[in-house]
Amino acid sequence: MTTIEGMDDPAGIYLTFELASESYAIEIVNLDQIGALESPRRIPNVPRYVLGLMEFDAGVIPVIDMRMKLDLEDFGSGESRWVIVVKALGEDVGLVVDAVSEVVRFRPDDREDIPQLGAGAGAAGLRGVVRAKDRLCLLLDLDEILAIEDVAPLHVSRQP
Repeated sequence: MTTIEGMDDPAGIYLTFELASESYAIEIVNLDQIGALESPRRIPNVPRYVLGLMEFDAGVIPVIDMRMKLDLEDFGSGESRWVIVVKALGEDVGLVVDAVSEVVRFRPDDREDIPQLGAGAGAAGLRGVVRAKDRLCLLLDLDEILAIEDVAPLHVSRQP
């Protein structure tokens, strides 16, 4: 497990990761740790994208499959996946991704707005897009993507 600490100035620094062969990024200020996906404890009556609960340094936290949450193609079984533990909506939550790529700094002028996609389609949860290593990388707004009902009711704090 990798823990991110001691960043002098995290402004403009992003963690990039892969989902369904596409690149995404989150601000590193939201990041706590990264670990391999193990079997989460399934819980009943939750949306399909909530895989269950896992124990991390932050306590027992909900784990959300970002492919399902973003309505992307299903992941093939048998392949390794990663959990990125972040702070979203004031709670710790694990985001399951296909691969963690790298930490990069994007300048404010690197970001472009997402073009309008027509009626009913939109860029909810996207802060913009940047070009990173000859690929487009979508910048995610975790507080907008993750609804409070995804996170808060499932959070279990570690008791002292």
